[in-house]
Amino acid sequence: MDAYMRFIRFKRSSEMLMVSGQSGVGKSALVYHVQQHITELGGLFLCGKFDCFRQMEPLSAIIVALTDFCNQTSTEGEENHHQVKNALQEIVGSTSDILRDVIPTISRPFHTRQSDSVVIGANEAKYRLENAFRLFFRLITPPGQSIVLFLDDLQWADLLSLNLMKSLICDPKNKSLFVIGSYRNNEVHEAHPLVSHLRDIKNKGIKITEVEVDNLSRENVNELISDAIHSPSYLTQSLSTIVQRKTNGNPLFVLQFLKLIYDEGHLYFQVDANKWLWDISMIELKEVANNADGLIWRKIMQFPIETQHVVKVMACVGYECELWILGALVIGGFIQDEALACERAGIFHSTIQGENDIANGYFLRAYSSYEKWGAYCKAHHVRKQYSLHKYV
Repeated sequence: MDAYMRFIRFKRSSEMLMVSGQSGVGKSALVYHVQQHITELGGLFLCGKFDCFRQMEPLSAIIVALTDFCNQTSTEGEENHHQVKNALQEIVGSTSDILRDVIPTISRPFHTRQSDSVVIGANEAKYRLENAFRLFFRLITPPGQSIVLFLDDLQWADLLSLNLMKSLICDPKNKSLFVIGSYRNNEVHEAHPLVSHLRDIKNKGIKITEVEVDNLSRENVNELISDAIHSPSYLTQSLSTIVQRKTNGNPLFVLQFLKLIYDEGHLYFQVDANKWLWDISMIELKEVANNADGLIWRKIMQFPIETQHVVKVMACVGYECELWILGALVIGGFIQDEALACERAGIFHSTIQGENDIANGYFLRAYSSYEKWGAYCKAHHVRKQYSLHKYV
């Protein structure tokens, strides 16, 4: 927060704040903690997150950040809406075509008009793209205020996003942009593109403040546990020592390990004594995943089968998804599985016993499920193949 306060006080040029650390140490939580303070000071906070499985999608995090901005603007007050719309049409001009192609939702709040398409080379296209985004960021900055762009998980950023980030932060006509980036320092080596881009930004005279978020010390863990269970810190020393040793002080692992031993009854509240107690010998036997992926996997495996199916579908979509889309995908998958299972059960019973009520019951359920799924050709096939016309 000190870096941001210094930035808005002087505004000599745009600045960057890079937050690094291993997964689970709380980099994103730290940034979102100061978000409220930034907005209270009149700053505009935009955020986007890069995804390990979407690295082939150029500008994914930046598109998410600006899409959210456009959606928010379309629901804001009429005066602010028209102010931004008119400024966009006046300043951006023909480059709005580029923005609309990259951010389709920009057409909703601003109603930009499309000009005739022109075939251009790769270098010219790159220049126009960067210029369009520069103009757009100058536009959406509140008068006399600043705009904060938070890009999470930069270790997975594509090359085009890194180039655009550098272009935006080095724009000499925009001194109101404050970029916050976070990345896993154990996944960014010297040859990583992020390192070379940050070096180029520094060489252009842009100030970069670096903050490394580390694991918690034993004293920090003891303070956290003491606050969590409302017990004096001198009484929680034995518990915090073992928790810190098993989790290495990783905040995510600490919280999940505490939840684990609580769920299994090794950390419990004794009503008669009116205090928290724990079983050190049983806690010693517990193992902790050595990384965030292992921890998440163990938690997922504890979910019901149906919930695991939802998580699998969500993982195929990305790190975020509209609830109605997820619902449609999940329900469709369940119906599809039910239809296939019922048809196979009907075939089994009819093969063993010939045509009978049990087999026909399964075929009817398969027919109904195929119709719900929208597979009408398959439903018609089941109806005809298994002579269901007398039932349907």
